[in-house]
Amino acid sequence: RVLGHTLRRCAQQYPATADPALQAITEFFAIYINDMRENRLETSRLFKRLFKDNWEAQLDNLLARATNRNYQAVLKFTEVQCRSRIKLINAMTARRDYSAIMTEGPAEKLYEEERKLIPAC
Repeated sequence: RVLGHTLRRCAQQYPATADPALQAITEFFAIYINDMRENRLETSRLFKRLFKDNWEAQLDNLLARATNRNYQAVLKFTEVQCRSRIKLINAMTARRDYSAIMTEGPAEKLYEEERKLIPAC
C-alpha cells in the first residue's frame, strides 16, 4: 500500500518523477508479486487464527495504522525526497530477495511501523 501511494503522490506533485516512479513500481511489483501475495495469504491465515470472525477488520485496522504515518509524510516530500524513494525502490528491486529487502537495510525502516503493530504469537 505504501509504495504505490508514495510514488503516485510523487508523480502528482512532481510530474518529472512520473515516468521513473511508474517504471520503479511496475518493476518492483513484477519481481515481487508472488512473494507479496504469499505474504498477504500468510498474514490472513495468522489473523484468522488470532481474531476469528473479526480478522478482516483487525487486519484493515493494522494496515491503516501502519501506513497512516507514511501517507502523511509523503504529503510533505520534496522532489529530491521523491527521487530518493524511487532510487530506494529500484535498489530493492535489483536485490531480487524479498525476505532480505523486508528485513534489512532501508526497507526495514519503511516497514518498521507495521512490524510494531503485528501481534505477538
